[in-house]
Amino acid sequence: MVAIIKKASRIKKKYFLEEEFKETIDPNAIYNPMAKAVKKEYTFKCSGARYIGDWVGGFRHGQGTMQWKDGARYEGQWSLGRATGNGVFTHAKGEIYDGQWRYDKAHGYGTYIHTNGAKYEGEWF
Repeated sequence: MVAIIKKASRIKKKYFLEEEFKETIDPNAIYNPMAKAVKKEYTFKCSGARYIGDWVGGFRHGQGTMQWKDGARYEGQWSLGRATGNGVFTHAKGEIYDGQWRYDKAHGYGTYIHTNGAKYEGEWF
């Protein structure tokens, strides 16, 4: 079990990077949750990923689409810079997860469809 955990900790994430989360946040700014969302496009310097959608105070917040350089794409709801709510993630190779998200991870009810047609529908934790 320890070997599995060590191996998992060495795997480099490709999507929803912590660097992407931090890149647009001004640590000296005061976040106003009542501020009106603005729609804009931003290309992340750390990954080359591009986000088009709602922003509130430096956070992706509301509805938006994030596309990574390899073609992977998330389209859905965002909350305080994280994929949270309902959304669809399409992997670069075509696999699709359509469902609920929490803190940039599939969480709640959703459907995952593999490129070979196999499908899982149910709860994600």
